[in-house]
Amino acid sequence: MTTFVVAPDSSRVVFRADIQVDSRFDLWSVSLSGNSTEAVIISPALVTGQEVSSPVFSPDSSRVVFLADDGANNVSNLWSAPADGSSGPVRLNPAIGSTTADVAAPRFTNDGARVVYEVRDIIYDPFRIRLWTVPSTGPLAAAAELTTAVSTTRTVNRWTLANDDQVVFIGALVDSDDRELYRVPADGSTPWQTLASSSATSVIDANLLQLTSSGSHAVFTAATTTGKRLMEVALDASAPAAPIDVAPPTATSGILDALVWPTAVGDGVLYVGDYGSNYRYDLWIFEQIPIRIFADGFEQ
Repeated sequence: MTTFVVAPDSSRVVFRADIQVDSRFDLWSVSLSGNSTEAVIISPALVTGQEVSSPVFSPDSSRVVFLADDGANNVSNLWSAPADGSSGPVRLNPAIGSTTADVAAPRFTNDGARVVYEVRDIIYDPFRIRLWTVPSTGPLAAAAELTTAVSTTRTVNRWTLANDDQVVFIGALVDSDDRELYRVPADGSTPWQTLASSSATSVIDANLLQLTSSGSHAVFTAATTTGKRLMEVALDASAPAAPIDVAPPTATSGILDALVWPTAVGDGVLYVGDYGSNYRYDLWIFEQIPIRIFADGFEQ
């Protein structure tokens, strides 16, 4: 056994194991209630050398989605199955049609109704990544690309799901720093919308994208002429407002040239930064204004 995942309600565990055939790693499911010790295979038929990966439970613990190299071509497909094995697995993604592309990073929406996943085209270096959506029970014919309008020349750098199942993602021209921050409903019911754009003086960073715990705001970093800044933008349903800079003021105390370990704290953002360009890090929290809550510096 090399991978296991426990259901959110602790009713079952799924795990990868080559129990029946050496080097064929099927996905198994078994109850944790003590009522049954009989594990069942919930993955599709595999051959020796093939395996499953990335199992994810639905929020209500009833289903599992996972990746399986089931076609002897080293290309993963996305599958969904009842967690108890009561019916067979169904494939969720249409044929990719390319040996240079693969499926990755499946994630349920908060209501469990849909799955958002990546299609990674390795013909580019780095990968060109697109986002797709599909009902969690299929059929695969209902799968649709969420990033159609932005993926012809762009790749998704980073993405996350908001509480209301908006997909928030950073996209950029392939091999470029021309990044933008977008949002789109996970069901693709309305077109994507731009939340923030890079400019000659402010370039969105691909390494950080977080949501506040309420899901009301997205937090990201941008490289500017005054150093790396921490930015926040609202995710309400109306037309998006301009992002605001939540880092400390720089006019009298130097630039904020490092931001590490950011995390969401309520509707505020807790972060660490070099406030005085002296490589001594202070701890800050932003709610309405930035407040330094630990001073005098500590090592990164």
